[in-house]
Amino acid sequence: MWTYGDFSIRFADYSDVGALRALWQACFDDSDAYLDIFFSRRFRPDRTLVCLVNGGLIGAAYLFQIKLMEAGKQWNYLYSYAEGVLPGYRRRGVMSALHEAIYRHCEREGASLLLTPSGPETAGYFARMGMKSTVFSKRVRVSPLSEETAALTPISAAEYAALRKERFYNYDYFEWDEGSIAYALEENLLCDGFSYGFTLSGTPCAFVGGMSGTTLRIRELIAPAEHAAESCSLLCRCFGAESALCDLPEAAPLSGERILTGMTYGRRPPVGAYFNLYWD
Repeated sequence: MWTYGDFSIRFADYSDVGALRALWQACFDDSDAYLDIFFSRRFRPDRTLVCLVNGGLIGAAYLFQIKLMEAGKQWNYLYSYAEGVLPGYRRRGVMSALHEAIYRHCEREGASLLLTPSGPETAGYFARMGMKSTVFSKRVRVSPLSEETAALTPISAAEYAALRKERFYNYDYFEWDEGSIAYALEENLLCDGFSYGFTLSGTPCAFVGGMSGTTLRIRELIAPAEHAAESCSLLCRCFGAESALCDLPEAAPLSGERILTGMTYGRRPPVGAYFNLYWD
């Protein structure tokens, strides 16, 4: 338990789920079906910090383990997700108090903190709390290069996780465990997305994405870097898309827009690391 002025912060327990769901729905535009999946698959009381005033729950943050794989070494991080404060208690220091508690917890765990800001305004907000913009990806747009398509096959979370590890081994990258990847694929499916495997020049590949109008939005592509454009072209033809918008590691050999995907706090700031499949 931590105390910051009028605020008390502690780890959650299962009796908090009703209040946590109410807080989530007051902060985010998510369906009951989404909350059902999150609280049945990913909720862990010992990884959830809640902020209370006079016994009432007014804020929360959910923490998940993730590893930074860097030059053959492993560094522990906690990924903070769905940080929220009830509207009536905003601009009163609740989030700052939550972050102080999160920083203390990270120090105790020997971990650094990672989160994904929802946009420039929230990035500036978290920067004022000491978070640094350290993790970027490259967003590229590719139009179909030929009439060729790819044969798509269903892919399991275990298969996707194995391919992901093999593909990004030569990059510094954040590695999700299989359970987190399974949740990311399920979340994407719930949001009308899809994930498939395919083969390119004999190499197993995969992607997670969905359609946005006439654009194929590829959240993550697992394919040889030199074949990223060809892969996007093939997938465009599979879905009848006019173009593909694809997020790639910043070091990928294609021109694109630099996108902030992660802010960090702690003793091990990543340099050029790839981070994706963050939850929406």
